[in-house]
Amino acid sequence: MATSPIPSEKEPQDAAYAQAQDAAYARAQDAIATARTSGADHRLLSADNFSDLAVLPPDIGSLTALTDLELSGTQVSDISALSGLTALSRLNLTDAYVSDISALSGLTALSRLELSGTPVSNLSPLLPLTQLADAPELGGLSFKNTVAAQADSRIAEIAEIRDNAKRATELFAYLSYLRETPEGVARSIDKLDTRIGTTQQDVTELETRVSTAMERLDGFDADYESRLDAAATAFRETNALKAPVALWQEKETKHQAESAAARIYFIGSLIATGFLVIVLASLLIFCKDVAYALVAPIGCDPAKPETCSGFSARGLSILTLVAAFFTCLLWYVRMQMKLFLSERHLALDARERTAFAQTYIGFLAEKDSSDEAAGQRAAVYAALFRPSTDGIVKDEGGLDPSIAAALSKFLTKSS
Repeated sequence: MATSPIPSEKEPQDAAYAQAQDAAYARAQDAIATARTSGADHRLLSADNFSDLAVLPPDIGSLTALTDLELSGTQVSDISALSGLTALSRLNLTDAYVSDISALSGLTALSRLELSGTPVSNLSPLLPLTQLADAPELGGLSFKNTVAAQADSRIAEIAEIRDNAKRATELFAYLSYLRETPEGVARSIDKLDTRIGTTQQDVTELETRVSTAMERLDGFDADYESRLDAAATAFRETNALKAPVALWQEKETKHQAESAAARIYFIGSLIATGFLVIVLASLLIFCKDVAYALVAPIGCDPAKPETCSGFSARGLSILTLVAAFFTCLLWYVRMQMKLFLSERHLALDARERTAFAQTYIGFLAEKDSSDEAAGQRAAVYAALFRPSTDGIVKDEGGLDPSIAAALSKFLTKSS
């Protein structure tokens, strides 16, 4: 039986343990020979009985067609024999004793690599294996709980990323940054020195320009300052009136729209009232039987006149409802007329105030300081800010169409 060439630092003191490692090594040699004879290309050394394997047989390098190799949980620390397995696409080293992965840098077919729990401290040999990020659906790269992740918090943070493509891409970017940091820092320092020198020149030139500008500002005369103050005063007064002009224009538009709507409702309700009056009159004139039946007592038979005498509660109720309906309808017509006149009045008021404001702005633009101009401005200003009415049309007598008003007038005359 072949003996496993176990390194001295890995050699156990217990003889039984050494025999277990030798047995695992022999089984690995048999598995390699069988794979070479049968042409098997995947799941090599995947059984649990290889957990005691500490050294890879050199013959494994002859399996150039091997695509899948399982070494998880083994005691293997040297994987240099795998450098020639260019067809290898999956390699599982989880919890193995591997600390140096430089032999994997040429395995460009590798699309899934599992390094979690290994003592690997340097992940930079993985930089050429960009396919680990290009084909996330085929596998990915895992390196949780490695020595590298424990020593660098950034690598540990990247190892926790769930997306395979993003995890590999972030790792490669960070490794490239670490490898180029010394040269990049030197270049950045040189650029910073150059920028500091240029900035100093710019500051000197700016100081010169500021000094020249201050000298020019000191040369401005009092006449310019007075003109500037006058222009600022006129500008403030003009702007103070621009907001009211815009407000009154907006109110004029609003009141015009509401006046048009109230007019439509007024005319429509007036037409509806007239139509209903015509319908009621027609019913009383041309359909006397129907009208009589509506106001006759309950149980009235035209063939028996004696049944139609007496008080008619139904007739009184119907007449009361009709009167109440027409009272409400006339009230609605009257209210729409008031709304129409009120909104029309407010629209005209807003238009007048807009005109007064624009006239006042025109007076200010003339910059006339005479007493006559001041009086004109005062008159326009007083008209502009006169007390505003609410536009509500007040009742000043006239016909009141309500039943209560008619009853009150009748009782007043009777007394």
